[in-house]
Amino acid sequence: MSFTEITSESWFSRIGSSIKGIIVGIVLIPIAIIVLFWNEGRAVKRSEDLDDGASKIVKIDAASVVAANEGKLVHVTGQTATEETLTDPTYKVTQKNVVKLQRLVEFYQFKENVETTSKKKLGGSKETKKTYTYSKAWVGSPIDSSQFKDTAYQSKNTVSHQVSDQSFSSKAVSLGAFALSAKQIGSISATTPLTLNGSELDPVPSTEADPTDTAKKAPYQISGNYFYHGAKPNAPSIGDVRISFKTAPVGDTSIIAQQNNNSFVAYQSTNDALDMLKSGIHSSEAMFAQAEDANSNLSWFLRAGGAIAMAIGFGMILKPLSVVMDVIPFLGSIAGTGTGLIAILLSVIISSGVIAVAWLFHRPLLSGVLLLVIIGAIFLIRKKMTAKA
Repeated sequence: MSFTEITSESWFSRIGSSIKGIIVGIVLIPIAIIVLFWNEGRAVKRSEDLDDGASKIVKIDAASVVAANEGKLVHVTGQTATEETLTDPTYKVTQKNVVKLQRLVEFYQFKENVETTSKKKLGGSKETKKTYTYSKAWVGSPIDSSQFKDTAYQSKNTVSHQVSDQSFSSKAVSLGAFALSAKQIGSISATTPLTLNGSELDPVPSTEADPTDTAKKAPYQISGNYFYHGAKPNAPSIGDVRISFKTAPVGDTSIIAQQNNNSFVAYQSTNDALDMLKSGIHSSEAMFAQAEDANSNLSWFLRAGGAIAMAIGFGMILKPLSVVMDVIPFLGSIAGTGTGLIAILLSVIISSGVIAVAWLFHRPLLSGVLLLVIIGAIFLIRKKMTAKA
């Protein structure tokens, strides 16, 4: 079943909206410039800190705390351990030898999907057609259906059981003779799905439990690796809820941080702090290389984001031109294509210029060398061309 909504916007209204958009574009462009310039400085500082850390790193043995390493940037590997038992009090799931236990909740509900098509009309007006369809899906948080366009679905989306995601963490985790800091424990992600076999459950719910029968041991049943609030796990109904768990088991761990007595704190480098933790056994060289890759990836992501934001800003500033031409729709489409290309071209030129200036500011030596190389190449090309002439 679908619901269709058709709206029409006059030419004058569209011009007014596009003029308002100019203000947004004017604000967006300088923000993009600031982000691009800041990003180059951030990348350089992070790279400097990683290089500084790599030159000062001290490899230590997790088996004992050596006082001579106090305050130094250290690299240590080993097995994490904890004596705590983590329990989800609601579902009575109990786990030993894990750093983290995470409850994940999903709800079976209707979700609204929107398909939009627009058509320009002679005279500059625009007709927009929105078709709303509704499908059933498992979602991570309850959907507010009160705003659904089709009122028939607004009251069909209630959930049978109110429960939310929750994470339980061990407070004391050791790595040999050392104790992980609270920040390090918090940085460990629960990624291992928990297989339910009943041994960690108390009480054990019946696999044939009727959620409406309060005489049963629990108001849910087990279906595969899910706690299921609903009558038929194999044929879910709207409002059903299922819960799964993930854990972060103890195991091989690699750390780069500052030794602080028998624990760790972030090492304050020239610009920022270094505090790395990674599951598995990794050399310090590998960890620094991965951090460099992450820094590079973030730099390119922000460069692309800044350039796109700038292109959007210029597009919004130029938008009124295409809207004015929309009096004759095909002329407006041509103008829209042209202004779009101009916006992209301006963004590429200005973004490149901002990055170049940022490099001169943050990397003057490297920029100077590159500039000399470019000038030298131009000089050689001109010399060869002159000699041939």
